[in-house]
Amino acid sequence: LPRYEAVICVSSTVMEQAIAGGTPASKCVLIENAIDHEQFARKREISVAKLADLDVPVETFLIGSIGRLSQEKGFDLLIDAVAQLINQGQDLQLVIAGEGPEKENLQSQIERIGMTERIKLLGFCQDTRAFYETLDLFVLSSHREGLPNVVLEAMAVGAPVVATAVDGVPRIITDEHDGKLISAGSAETLRDAISELIAHPEHLASFSQHGLNTIKEKWSFQKRMERVATIYS
Repeated sequence: LPRYEAVICVSSTVMEQAIAGGTPASKCVLIENAIDHEQFARKREISVAKLADLDVPVETFLIGSIGRLSQEKGFDLLIDAVAQLINQGQDLQLVIAGEGPEKENLQSQIERIGMTERIKLLGFCQDTRAFYETLDLFVLSSHREGLPNVVLEAMAVGAPVVATAVDGVPRIITDEHDGKLISAGSAETLRDAISELIAHPEHLASFSQHGLNTIKEKWSFQKRMERVATIYS
């Protein structure tokens, strides 16, 4: 990297690593990830999508997440949080899309707590836009992230988002405006955040609309590529 004339870094963490590795700071440019919001524009209502794709009843609150099934994603905590709410009588389901080394452990956890009918690992997801369309709430439970595309994608589709306030996530979400930020590492914190939003559907609707506006105004792919083109010029 130090031999290049310019190094585009997609997050502040990546930039710090590049500089620590010997790349002059003057060569590093921070241009974070963006999204083609038109590609991820919603085509179906939630009620239609979750019944058609996952056979989930309209009245059941569907929570979802997507990512590599690895320890840093905190999916074990999300599973525990949703299980606690189900055991309290909430009509919920959780779906997690993705593959990875923790798949067997997560499946064993789901079976051990008796939640195989309510919590499902879907495996690899080819059509992520269709996946986000099914969700009443998207949850990012990660212990660490760069600047996660999955949050950008979920917001572009209009799915309300709860996310741990790690690394680049607070650069996307303004807490209680276009999403909800929480501290990482606690199933109870996840549980309480989800429970609060279920009790206040007006907040979900607000996050959905403001989240979509945030993507269009700040995280559009077109604006990102204009900045990249400037560097090449």
